[in-house]
Amino acid sequence: MDIINFNLLLIGIAVIANGILGIIVFLSDRKSITNRTFFLLNLFTICWGVFNYLSNQFSSPEIVIWLLRIAIFFAVWNSLILFQFAYVFPKREIIFPRWYKFGVIPIVAITAILTLSPLVLSEVVGFYSNEQVSKVSNGPAIPIFGLVVISLVFGGIFYLVHKMSHVPIEERNKFKAIIVGVAISFFLIIIFNMVLPAFLNNAAFVSISSIFLLPLIITSFYAISKYQLFNVKVIVTELLVFVIWIIIFIEILTKTSWEERIIEGVIFLFVVIFGIFLIRSVRKEVSQREKFELLSKDLAMANEKLKELDQMKTDFISIASHQLRTPLTAIKGYSSMLLEDTYGELPIKVRGITEKVFQSSQRLIFIVNDLLDTSRIEQGRFQVSFERVEVANIIKDVVEELKPNTETRGLQLQLEMSPEDAEIIVQADPSKIRQVVTNLVDNAIKYTEQGYVKVSLQRSLNKRALISVKDTGFGMSAQSMQNLFQKFSRAKNVSKLHVDGSGLGLFIAKQIIEAHNGRIWAESAGENKGSQFYVELPMGN
Repeated sequence: MDIINFNLLLIGIAVIANGILGIIVFLSDRKSITNRTFFLLNLFTICWGVFNYLSNQFSSPEIVIWLLRIAIFFAVWNSLILFQFAYVFPKREIIFPRWYKFGVIPIVAITAILTLSPLVLSEVVGFYSNEQVSKVSNGPAIPIFGLVVISLVFGGIFYLVHKMSHVPIEERNKFKAIIVGVAISFFLIIIFNMVLPAFLNNAAFVSISSIFLLPLIITSFYAISKYQLFNVKVIVTELLVFVIWIIIFIEILTKTSWEERIIEGVIFLFVVIFGIFLIRSVRKEVSQREKFELLSKDLAMANEKLKELDQMKTDFISIASHQLRTPLTAIKGYSSMLLEDTYGELPIKVRGITEKVFQSSQRLIFIVNDLLDTSRIEQGRFQVSFERVEVANIIKDVVEELKPNTETRGLQLQLEMSPEDAEIIVQADPSKIRQVVTNLVDNAIKYTEQGYVKVSLQRSLNKRALISVKDTGFGMSAQSMQNLFQKFSRAKNVSKLHVDGSGLGLFIAKQIIEAHNGRIWAESAGENKGSQFYVELPMGN
């Protein structure tokens, strides 16, 4: 491959590499000022490299001088965009200060205009034997050009270094990679494409200017893959597309006829377009996945926070309940002693008030006990002691205890069990089973205005002890039954009648029965059609 094709290969690699970086970064977030600026940086870099290459492909001094002027014209804007990239990186939005809009940009614009005049490069004064540019004559404004470009480049590096010192340690490596790439590339460019041609009249290295961009390209790819500025899947796709582009580009250079080169060029164009869309689709897929992962992490963190808050709530309920139970027990005890005439016979009016105090304290104790049981369940401290239990005795005791509550309201409290079923034995904690049966029967009485409450015990079809509590009360809707055994859940039609319930009784009952390897459930034909609760326990030996 001759020197011309070798230089063309170099500029082709540089253009493709810059194009990949610029397009991918831009398409990843078009609204980001950092992404847009990086795209412009790549675009002006490509233009600068192309015109530098073209300046060595002609032998006419007039054409060459204009190509060189256009090249350094883009070099001026390229240095400005580099400075802007360093200033905005890595922000998504920014408001540029007045000194930048009304100071830096006008100076750069004036300098860029000067580069198109003989005031910076006046004429070509010599060629090598192979007709490549050898020397150019500088104009009086060449120091202005040099000062502006060098100031912008070093100003950009200064901003990157300054920002790197103000970010967390884990974020600094990506800044270091970009800083190293920018510093090396622009140092080589300034030396071989500005200092030598402008001040020593030596333009021999202009034709290989594309090589000087490789450090920036390499470190950018390194930063992207190493520090995950983009996903590895995107990097692999980019590299694959890049290799395909390079292969086709080399294929174009090896063709001998213009017809073949045109055909290969059209194919190359379609491959480039396809590659861009492929990379864009992969980038979109990765971006969506990263969003889902971020949402998943946020959800996990929120879940942990909720667990902490729930634990704090449980601890608070446990402490508060313990503190409440002591004075409530005292109130209940003293009011009971007053009702029993321990301190003398009470007047009728005072006795009525004392009975209300006793009943209220009793209800509060029930609520406090429910809260304590709930906190023990949530903390894993809820214990069950198993022993042989005759379930019928527990049911009979509960019915006898609660029967006075039905007689005053005209309700029938019925107990049904056969002599054979009355001998059913289960392995259970008698106090916990008594708590469940009491809760179910008491609820049935409270939520039944007329009719009956029927409690029964029998053997189920699967040879288990089956306790049922049936009433002719308010019943439940299908929606109410869905949340029936959850904490603080109460049916809407019953919560208006009895506002003093805690909504924890059935939740605790479910936990107790499940701790016995049993099952509890409810059935109802609908509101105002009664309900029936079932408890199923494994039978003991």
